[in-house]
Amino acid sequence: MSYEDAMVEAEIEDSAMDIETIIEGSMAVTGISATASTHDQPLSLCIDEMHSVKAIECSSNPAGTAKQQNEDGGAQVGQPHFPFVRNFPLWENIDSMDVFKRFPQKPHFHPLLKCKEVCREGSALGEMALADLEMLGFDVTAVWDRLKELLEMKVKLGQLQNRSQEVDIQITAYSHDRTRNNETISRIDKDIKDLQEKRATLMSIDAAKGSEICKLQSKANAITEGIQSIHCDFEKLDVTAWILNGVFNLNCH
Repeated sequence: MSYEDAMVEAEIEDSAMDIETIIEGSMAVTGISATASTHDQPLSLCIDEMHSVKAIECSSNPAGTAKQQNEDGGAQVGQPHFPFVRNFPLWENIDSMDVFKRFPQKPHFHPLLKCKEVCREGSALGEMALADLEMLGFDVTAVWDRLKELLEMKVKLGQLQNRSQEVDIQITAYSHDRTRNNETISRIDKDIKDLQEKRATLMSIDAAKGSEICKLQSKANAITEGIQSIHCDFEKLDVTAWILNGVFNLNCH
């Protein structure tokens, strides 16, 4: 894998982590999740437990409970009228959330009037999921739109990640092919080099043989000249003998 491919893959992974973190954060604030029942269960158990403790305290000290409700009611002057008293410290964390600062809300919690008063606050916390907030008077349009946009981005991101994996598989396959081809090319180059060395050796031997042939040819030419010289001398001697023989015969007659 090249450096550019590695950088692209790292950027895709970083983007995936960022978007998933944003979506999980949004879902954590709104209460939406693919397994919402699983995520809501711990909060419900916590609320039930707090209600149990509250019920025990109420049964053991009714006067103290009434006093506490009066104090809490006095502390909530200027706040929206709810069908319950906000006793849980969790409300401070909820009020301080950025999402409620960016999108100010005026919930009424009217559906909780059907519940027992002692259960209303716990139900308010337990049912503050995006699917139920609108019923309670929250304006969730902007949050819905934003969440849908984030989910669409997550789907597109998943598609891109799948395509990225497919491309990585192709890159790996092509890289293996290139490796095999390069190994074959290296072997061919080595064979070519060996053949070139053999050729150079044969060329050197051929040049040496050619030089020897030239020397031998010179000797052969000298020998041929010697033979021809002897033939000429022999022919001269033969003619002289014939002439002398003819002269001798004339003298005899």
